[in-house]
Amino acid sequence: PFLFLLTQQVDIEGADDAIEAEWIPIQELDSLAFDHGAILCEALGIFWKGMPSYKKDLLLPEDFCQKNTQENLIFYGGSFNPWHEGHQECVDQAATHCNSSIVIVPDSNPLKEIQLGECFWKKYKTLSKIFSGTPHAVYPSFLGMEKVNPTSQWISKLGKKVRFIIGDDNLSILRTWINYPLLLSSLSELVVIPRSLRSEESLKEIESFEQEFPDITFSLLHKHA
Repeated sequence: PFLFLLTQQVDIEGADDAIEAEWIPIQELDSLAFDHGAILCEALGIFWKGMPSYKKDLLLPEDFCQKNTQENLIFYGGSFNPWHEGHQECVDQAATHCNSSIVIVPDSNPLKEIQLGECFWKKYKTLSKIFSGTPHAVYPSFLGMEKVNPTSQWISKLGKKVRFIIGDDNLSILRTWINYPLLLSSLSELVVIPRSLRSEESLKEIESFEQEFPDITFSLLHKHA
């Protein structure tokens, strides 16, 4: 796929692969066939400052862009298949704890479950609508990826220490994540949301990580349903 930036709208017409062609505002685009939704998601990531795929400034519609450029952002990654109240609770708790907007980073790659026939643009648009009118935003570029995309790889490319949210279920298996030392060395704080472990179990895990990574703040928040 190619991406062209035009200074003004130009006339278009169908050719050998289409009876007709027309321009459609991105807000009105509901879904796309094949892998085209994933291609569109990847393209939007080019205009997100500070993210690994950033290439150029462009004013995107409010629901599909970074809503601020503050330095102290916190990231929340996952497959989110589907988004549910537990995920929302993680965002709400972390936003209050950190006094910060959250960047939600949905991801799809061969290591994770991908729903066949899923339009990733539709998934992205649905997630973005949830956070319309809030300070939080959803990063599009990793949806529909066809290659392995470990969190440690992209978060280490941000060029600064950031904060990251995980559930305590992931805390218990964090050492199985691809290059987890690189991930943790890229963080200033790991925010843990209790979900399945008892508090004493989570605290024991955190104490172990604190010994291994003394420069990182590990914060255990409140248990939720």
